[in-house]
Amino acid sequence: MRYKYTYRTTARDLWQLSMYYIYGSLAGLCNIIFTVAAFALGFSRWDQAQGIVRCLIVLGCCLFTVIQPLMIYAKEAGGGNYPGHPGFY
Repeated sequence: MRYKYTYRTTARDLWQLSMYYIYGSLAGLCNIIFTVAAFALGFSRWDQAQGIVRCLIVLGCCLFTVIQPLMIYAKEAGGGNYPGHPGFY
């Protein structure tokens, strides 16, 4: 008896897998520590900060919560031309 299984991986599936591996590693722990520190700095020093420092605080808060997941999704949606990716030739 033969069993045939057809599946399709979507960019969202690959994104979820990548996020799981990133945040399950030591790099993910560093990302979380950096993000918590950026939010703590933002809350404690926002009224004293001016101009470029406020921009850097916002960028630090958004780096691993918004920017990194969007970049990973864009990489997965673009076909992922890197070794280890299912579509890599």
